[in-house]
Amino acid sequence: MPLLEVLATVNCYSNFLDEFQHWQQRHQRARPSPKAFYAGLIGIGCAIGSRKMARISHPINESELEHTINWYFSVDNAHAANDQVLRLIERMELPYLSRRSSERLHTSSDGQKFEVRVESLNANYSFKYFGKGQGVSVYSFIDERDLLFHSLVFSAGERESAYVIDGLMHNDVVRSDIHSTDSFGFSEAIFGVSHLLGFYHAPRLKNLKCQRLYTFKSRRDIDSSARASVLSPCAKRLI
Repeated sequence: MPLLEVLATVNCYSNFLDEFQHWQQRHQRARPSPKAFYAGLIGIGCAIGSRKMARISHPINESELEHTINWYFSVDNAHAANDQVLRLIERMELPYLSRRSSERLHTSSDGQKFEVRVESLNANYSFKYFGKGQGVSVYSFIDERDLLFHSLVFSAGERESAYVIDGLMHNDVVRSDIHSTDSFGFSEAIFGVSHLLGFYHAPRLKNLKCQRLYTFKSRRDIDSSARASVLSPCAKRLI
């Protein structure tokens, strides 16, 4: 199935193209055609570029495509359009079959390293991943229904834990109850902030036996709950 047909079908039911608004409220030309928006999304998303995309898209000229990308494509507009797609998926029944619990939504985040061969403010040297080259880290957030609700790009030399709370709070559609990361996505500050915000942080820690564990409950409460879990229902009522 062509990617253009996929985007057109999703827009037919979600109207995500309506979220791409012009930067200026006044002195703007007529709104570009939907084909220009589709070409811009494919050109940027597939790393084709606007010039090459204009050459292979015969009904669209290069000036129209560049005008659409420069004046309608922004980070805020992209997030708003993605939220529209998420709302469409939430209205379907199929994604909910993969949820383990209807009362608690489990989300997770992880980063991928990509080498950057051009000058970039986000790129940084990382010998572990790129040798003598530079690269960035693309940090994505997803839930157990496979809804990709947030992503951001930062330097490959930065720790991922600094962006966990940022991704969870910059979304109005998916509300996480428990969030998991790898060893690079946790810190003591993340545990404290997530507890204050009302959701659990459950990282997959490396060398767990060598870590010092903390809890927000007292030892007496933990012992009481553990004891009650192994008692019979009659004994629980007595307690």
